Amino acid sequence: MPVKHVETINRVEFRWRQHEEDFAQRLAESAAEAGRSSSDQARELLKNALAASDELRHAVESLREEIVQVSNQLRDLRTIKDGLRTVHENIYQFRDAVATCVAKLLVDAGRLQPKAAEEWARKKLNAE
Repeated sequence: MPVKHVETINRVEFRWRQHEEDFAQRLAESAAEAGRSSSDQARELLKNALAASDELRHAVESLREEIVQVSNQLRDLRTIKDGLRTVHENIYQFRDAVATCVAKLLVDAGRLQPKAAEEWARKKLNAE
């Protein structure tokens, strides 16, 4: 099976067409800004254009990875939020139970009437 030998092109040349004068001017201005000759600037622009799809593909892949990471963080955040809601409910239930116990102790110790004990516990413990 014969192997084809592909030779690297050493030189690329083209001429601006009449309707492309604007592009020729833009290349000259771009070269002057970059401190290069027009041919060197054209070479750099061509290399950038040829590499752009690789760079875009890499950027899209990086963005996809970041989106997956944010999605995972949001899922974790949802779990944490649900856990905090449960803790919050448990704290309120515990507070109400403590208020009931304190009111009972105040009444059983003979210090307060039941209504006054409930009112005191409600105010001091911010309970229901």
